[in-house]
Amino acid sequence: MRKSLALAVPALALGAALLFSPACRRGPSAPPWVQAAPAGSQMGLSGRLGWLMRDPNFRKLLDQSPAVSQSLDVFLQRAHVNPATDPGRLTVHLLDTPDEASPTKGVLLALDQFQDPKALQNALATNFPPEGTLRWNGRDCPLHVILDVESGQFKAHLRALGDPDGRIWIGDLATLTKAANGAFGPPPLLARAAAWITQDAPLQGFLKPEDILRGLRDKAHENLAVELPQGIAYLVWSVTPPASKDQPYEMELAVSGEEAGIAQTTPWMQRLAAIAGSVQKGQAPPPEIQSGKDWASLRLRLTGAQVEEVLSKLGQSFVSLPQATPTKA
Repeated sequence: MRKSLALAVPALALGAALLFSPACRRGPSAPPWVQAAPAGSQMGLSGRLGWLMRDPNFRKLLDQSPAVSQSLDVFLQRAHVNPATDPGRLTVHLLDTPDEASPTKGVLLALDQFQDPKALQNALATNFPPEGTLRWNGRDCPLHVILDVESGQFKAHLRALGDPDGRIWIGDLATLTKAANGAFGPPPLLARAAAWITQDAPLQGFLKPEDILRGLRDKAHENLAVELPQGIAYLVWSVTPPASKDQPYEMELAVSGEEAGIAQTTPWMQRLAAIAGSVQKGQAPPPEIQSGKDWASLRLRLTGAQVEEVLSKLGQSFVSLPQATPTKA
């Protein structure tokens, strides 16, 4: 798991985020999945269920924690959810750094914005045995058994609960309890940055760079080649894939943090905007940078080929982009 949710997602998010940007006007608030995030979340990756379940990179990533991946599959199957047609959103939160001994540690799934939220809650209540309750964001919510795994030294107890807003949360019991014991809702700096991404983009994410990098800078990853300005609290991004490969991606990046960190980040954004502008062709809108005292945002529209060219000029070649827009119901 150390190279999955602990490494691959942050690498993807950092790589994408080190290049992604906003594709629409500032929203009135953070997207719903960010508003519902446990305050202890170090990273969140959220996307339309159909797109994520079709994407081989995401499935490979999630399969690094087989118990979590299996729990998701079991729930969707028993709840009769068709990822290809349901507009629901799947979010992966990382509250801690998983490792080989505990691949489910800190991994929390959230399901919301489904076609029939009440049917999803009923499926949870009728298809999975109850097991006590958990105090979740001020309410006592029934826990349900999804999966129990015991293999050698590894034990995992995957549970699910439905919150008062209709979301389904799935994770091991320790992770659910850790989330429940903390606050909910985005810290102010996360909310500020998240307000600058596309609210309904098929793929969105955020991370706390220092928390993620601190967890990776151990003996296994001491040479991790990622450097960020000091004082960046949150990095938030969204991507809207094109309908065809010759059309542009809509991409957004927003950062928030201390004034000094934003001041260091702005020149980098200007460099990125200049490179992106130099490879654009046709009538695509030019890159746009906006900034305030404790935030900055970047907006880009680039085709896949142009993204690769920009990445090459930046020296970042490890980012792969989705190739098609997910089908909506």
